[in-house]
Amino acid sequence: MERIETIAVGGLRIAFERVGEGPPLVLLHGYVGDGPTTWRPQLDSLSDEFTVIAWDAPGAGRSTDPSEMFGMAGYADCLARFIEMLGLDRPHIIGLSFGGALALALCHRHPDTAMTLSLASAYAGWGGSLPAAIAEQRLRQALALADLSPDELVGALLPTMFSESPPAATVDPVRRRAESLPSGWPSSHGPRVGRGSAPGTAPHRPPDAAHLWRPGRPGTSRGCEAPRRVDRRCDTRGLAERRAHLQS
Repeated sequence: MERIETIAVGGLRIAFERVGEGPPLVLLHGYVGDGPTTWRPQLDSLSDEFTVIAWDAPGAGRSTDPSEMFGMAGYADCLARFIEMLGLDRPHIIGLSFGGALALALCHRHPDTAMTLSLASAYAGWGGSLPAAIAEQRLRQALALADLSPDELVGALLPTMFSESPPAATVDPVRRRAESLPSGWPSSHGPRVGRGSAPGTAPHRPPDAAHLWRPGRPGTSRGCEAPRRVDRRCDTRGLAERRAHLQS
């Protein structure tokens, strides 16, 4: 059962689900979807050890839309303020796909915010991970997807979002959520990809979070993958130690 709360952050209404008691653990969803739908197995399984928070990023789920020029810096600053306003003392952060890129941006801009990072299918943004031509192609693809109806979007993206033969209990909530979206999504209700924004705000072939990261303690390598490439412009203090911890 969803237990949705909202909080105002920098003029935006940010929706989130919070369950359990213990050290804080913040879950960052990918480009397609919202926090509670993406992270339902972890919300249910980790709440006996942690205070688990799954936010809807600006423009996703029940959160309000940011401006088209919001950019990754805007998402990172909003997340840092969200964590501060909830009174979370150096939470563990888990990011999936776009959420992994956001987690890296958070640590670049606000290096003292997170206690640990667990990154699943993460990347340093399109501009930090891919040749310019491929990054531009992915931006064009994302803009084209924004013009699809919800039914068309489901048909185009759902087959790419899961490992082979996932259980119906995993797929159906994502399908229902996508089919209920208004026209214009994701340009109006997914994390925005503005026409003037830098590449790096959407993933390609986002994996199924329930299959990729199984319930366990944050900071372990079970089901998680450390980033293989890091934008060299980012502050990398502590990344070597965290990578070694993830791989231990």
